Amino acid sequence: MKTLIALTILATSLAGCGTVDAYRRAGEDTRRGGNIDQGMAAEQKKQQEAAAQKQTLEDKKISAERDAKKMQQQVAAAQDQTKAMDGELARALSDRKLTQAKHDELKAQQASLKAELASLQLKNAADQRKPLDPKVEADKARHLAELEAKQKKLEAELAQALKTK
Repeated sequence: MKTLIALTILATSLAGCGTVDAYRRAGEDTRRGGNIDQGMAAEQKKQQEAAAQKQTLEDKKISAERDAKKMQQQVAAAQDQTKAMDGELARALSDRKLTQAKHDELKAQQASLKAELASLQLKNAADQRKPLDPKVEADKARHLAELEAKQKKLEAELAQALKTK
């Protein structure tokens, strides 16, 4: 019987130690700077990093949209200038300031330029639905600059042809 009482006391004291230990660990976890505070700090840092990354992505998206809109405007302006050249070419031919051969040559160059501008406009519109690719955007900007240079050359050629007649 004494053994049974001793075993009961021992079991009760051991069970109490587990409860005390759990209570002690809970106290350590909840004190200032404990495991809970450390976990919360780590989660707050992750949230701040995610918010900063989200802001960066939003800024990139806005920048890409602005660049795409600017390119659309530049292409539209180049197309308008090319259309205006139609009238100049027709007037120059009717006023006999251009020969038919020179008119046809300039008209062919203009048609080629119109086609390339239309192609660039379609590519730009299609690329707006895709994720931003800086290399593609740089290629489109370079191509637009080449087309604008080609257009200026064509305009200069027309002006020169009109001067010489």
